[in-house]
Amino acid sequence: MAFALKFTGMKWQDGKYGTSQAPGEVSGEHIPPDDTRFRKIALTAGYIDCFAVLSVDEALNIASAHYKTLPQSFGVDAHSKHPEENLREVHRALEDADFVIAHLFEWDSGLG
Repeated sequence: MAFALKFTGMKWQDGKYGTSQAPGEVSGEHIPPDDTRFRKIALTAGYIDCFAVLSVDEALNIASAHYKTLPQSFGVDAHSKHPEENLREVHRALEDADFVIAHLFEWDSGLG
């Protein structure tokens, strides 16, 4: 099984929360399993789902640590971007957020 991480920026404005979904999936391999910011909340039987409420800086630090470790050619094809461009898009999506909801999830990648 593989892990991925999705970020959703949350913004309080005019008495309502607005959301901004950060594009792409950040591998969860760089997040220690004992990271106390993440809480297990099972959404699908047999798979791990963990959620955290993070500051924008915390979310960007997690994303930066991951994307900087990927080779520039990682996943680059006609439908994807270089890791640096993905990281810029994550920054743009979260820059105006008040806080971030992070969803670390296990998925069946077919890799064993």
